[in-house]
Amino acid sequence: LNVSSVAISADGKRVICSNRTFKKSDDAIVQMWDVETGAEVRTLAGHSSEVSSLAISADGKRVVSGSDDTTVKIWDMETG
Repeated sequence: LNVSSVAISADGKRVICSNRTFKKSDDAIVQMWDVETGAEVRTLAGHSSEVSSLAISADGKRVVSGSDDTTVKIWDMETG
């Protein structure tokens, strides 16, 4: 398992990451973690290939993910 991209929210409460597992279906997800508890908050699924870049908007309301499937997705931080 290799982390391919990671970002932390401006308030320091959430971390998002994408992993390179060499299992295509697992590489296409973004995981969101609570920094304080270490618990996974949610999984964002929708890409069909490895997620290679991540960002969180300055206001902490959106996650942006870029994938090797040539798509960019914008996710709501609270609802996915």
